[in-house]
Amino acid sequence: MIAPAAVSNDALVDPSNSSLGDLAQAHEELVRLLMSHGELVHADSLDRDAFIASVRALMSRAPDAGKFWEAMLSHGRWGLAPAPAPKAIAEIEDLPALKKWSTAVRVAFMEKERAELLGCPENELSWRILEPPLEIACCVAGWQTDTFRDLRELSEQHTITPKTDRDALAMTRLVPLLQRARSVTVLDRWLGKNLSWQYHRGRHVATSASTKPPELAWLMQIIDRHAQDATLSLFSTFDDEASDSEFRRSDVVAAVDDLWQRVPSRGGLGRLQLFLADDNVSLPSTGARFPHDRHIRCDSAGFSLSAGIDRLRRQETGNGTWRMFYLWQPGDVQGLRDDENVARVLGGAPEVWE
Repeated sequence: MIAPAAVSNDALVDPSNSSLGDLAQAHEELVRLLMSHGELVHADSLDRDAFIASVRALMSRAPDAGKFWEAMLSHGRWGLAPAPAPKAIAEIEDLPALKKWSTAVRVAFMEKERAELLGCPENELSWRILEPPLEIACCVAGWQTDTFRDLRELSEQHTITPKTDRDALAMTRLVPLLQRARSVTVLDRWLGKNLSWQYHRGRHVATSASTKPPELAWLMQIIDRHAQDATLSLFSTFDDEASDSEFRRSDVVAAVDDLWQRVPSRGGLGRLQLFLADDNVSLPSTGARFPHDRHIRCDSAGFSLSAGIDRLRRQETGNGTWRMFYLWQPGDVQGLRDDENVARVLGGAPEVWE
């Protein structure tokens, strides 16, 4: 799970900070937090340039602290606040100006003096503004903030309990990843079969306002609502061998075409790619078949699933439990990409809708 966060550029080089050893530890903890569960958001490109200059200044004063932010510059998630740009955090001295950040971030880190100026109690390291919701915190607060404590606890909750509302599940787990995602991937061996059943041979499941759309139509609507011109890539299988098969390649392609025409678009979902592998074929070089593990990936983070996305077919997830393992470490995400690459080789050129 991801939370957008702003950091005052002045906080990186605040002369009131404690010893250099403590400073390095505080910066290491904050950077690890942002690398795991955060996206660093700047007011505009000038604010981002000023942040880079502050990192360089920190490196000259405290190299051990600066190296962590250097890693953030190279490997972390970055973004700009939507226009019109708010004032940079380092320029804010009153609460009304700070509240303009509430549409762009969930927490703003700053030097202690600025936090107290904006209302944080003197003996506290963080303070939550309720209207509109926004948390401010000193840079040393780290995991003590409500925002990131909640995200850490959520990331450790793998089990999806029976009768979970899928919209609530999406808002807490998927939407934070989708909001700035440019690519979304779904790998599910039986997705093609389910699509063919739902949208082909006269067995269409209605997606009108009076009914709830099945899993992929629902997911496409969520992506379209919260992403920005994203590409959705689907990896699944077909079976041409059985004469009565209802998920031959042509059936699955026709089903996805039907779905693409039915799901309304606001522009958040710009492109759909379908990679289909023969369920009976393996790679000649390694013998690898279509991966059994299922996942949803949003750029550089995602979820490994213990069940197919058909668990999201109805408004509630059903009576059984299943698991969503949140993955954000580079090695774990690379494992998802490796599975996609196997499926891509088996499937060949994709079908594309734009």
